[in-house]
Amino acid sequence: MKKLARLICIILAALMLFSFASCGENPGGEEGTSGETSSDNHEDESNVNRDYISDLASDVSFQGEDIRILGLDKAGVNDELKSEQSDSGNNVKDAVYARNRAIEDRLGITFVIESNTDPMTTVDTTIKAGGPDAYQIYADSTNNTVRSMVKGYFYDLSMVENLDVEKKYWTQGFRDIASYGIEDKQYLITGAPAISLYRYTFVTIFNRDYFDQAGWDDLYDTVNNMEWTLDYQFSLITDVYTELDSKTGISEGDFVGFITGDTVSIDPYLTACGIHMIQKNSSGRWEFVASTQERFATMVEKIQQLYYDSNGTYIFSSATKDDTGLTFIADKFAAQEGAMATVQLYALEQSIGKIDFKYGIVPMPMFDTNQGRYYSYVQDQVTSFSILTCTPEADLPMLGAVLDLFAYESYNRVVPEYYERSLSYKFIQDVESQEMLDLIYESTEFDFVGAFSAVLPAVVRDDIRTVVANKRGNVVGSTFSRWSRSLATNKQGGNGIDKAFNNLLDSFDY
Repeated sequence: MKKLARLICIILAALMLFSFASCGENPGGEEGTSGETSSDNHEDESNVNRDYISDLASDVSFQGEDIRILGLDKAGVNDELKSEQSDSGNNVKDAVYARNRAIEDRLGITFVIESNTDPMTTVDTTIKAGGPDAYQIYADSTNNTVRSMVKGYFYDLSMVENLDVEKKYWTQGFRDIASYGIEDKQYLITGAPAISLYRYTFVTIFNRDYFDQAGWDDLYDTVNNMEWTLDYQFSLITDVYTELDSKTGISEGDFVGFITGDTVSIDPYLTACGIHMIQKNSSGRWEFVASTQERFATMVEKIQQLYYDSNGTYIFSSATKDDTGLTFIADKFAAQEGAMATVQLYALEQSIGKIDFKYGIVPMPMFDTNQGRYYSYVQDQVTSFSILTCTPEADLPMLGAVLDLFAYESYNRVVPEYYERSLSYKFIQDVESQEMLDLIYESTEFDFVGAFSAVLPAVVRDDIRTVVANKRGNVVGSTFSRWSRSLATNKQGGNGIDKAFNNLLDSFDY
């Protein structure tokens, strides 16, 4: 338990920062604390990291006000915003319930939280209609919220009273990619309220029993020795194939070296290989970086080698089998039909009860040994939060206080319960597993290409899926040319990415 507590502490800090923070810097105190936020509540300020403490004044109150929040009704995220008190022993639901009640009591407000399967369309209607019953806070998958963001639907959160977006219970790595312009205007944030930050992280899972039987080196040692690369993975899985279902060739029921998919499973590789095709310049604008083409082309060759040249890979084809929330890959692994697999932790969370053998979790493999560190990718389905512009400006201090406490109380109540009860107890089998989860969350990164593909003139992320899955040869050159025409800076100094942000550009002071 001591090691588990230490791991939870490290990871809570690491996930919020996306850089390492020591356990001694976590000021949350005992889990489930009352959430008091005035500086008067802390006896020894010298031992507290204020980055993790809300600075909201103790006398801030908005008695009798309703807070109207709209969220997404979808498995994997629909337990983030609201919950009824549970007698089922589900500690996450109980923590969410306790968080909401604590904020209501603290501010004198009442939450009115609704969700549906298409909140983005509801937001369009809300913005146009406005009125006293309009939604105020919008929480949805980033893939959706960015579409509303570029329409100019959200307030700049960095200017909202009572909301400090630099607090570490808000994810700072996401803040960087979700800001734009020389003033770093901030329209979206995510952090502790989003359990999906954990669930939508990609990892490699491996069958430790099979590794032992095959006489392979312990993959944990390989990772720690900085040798876990795409080439190393290929060397392991080549010709690992056992016919189990009497069908000719590799088929779904056979045992293989590697289980993966050709759609969502391709998304983590760009980040895992340290490639950022779109980067922010000194003016705060995002620009396409054509010089990444050579590394990207080599990455594509390495992945295609894994997929098509190993004679040991089973690929679940198309989004009908390889998408967020689907468990085809995790279920095949749980059936002991693969030595390793690429999965999201959420899919593994759903299938973990089917695994009755020794397994391990490691990061996605590096590009090569010269990369020097691992990077873990979180998909754009992670929930991000915004304040809708149909809300009167006079209400912004109230909504700022709500969001601030929503993150602070989540950091202290919900995240520890999720990590202890729903995630760690299921995934951790040994000390090495603890260390690997630590490493995975330390190395988590957000990438503009992944998070903002839905609004870019060239849908780079989806194009990458097609390029990698292409069996007819390397089409990187022609694809990069097309991206350059759509995204790269033109002679007049503008770029295609600016076009995507056109509705926001008038508010940027260059």
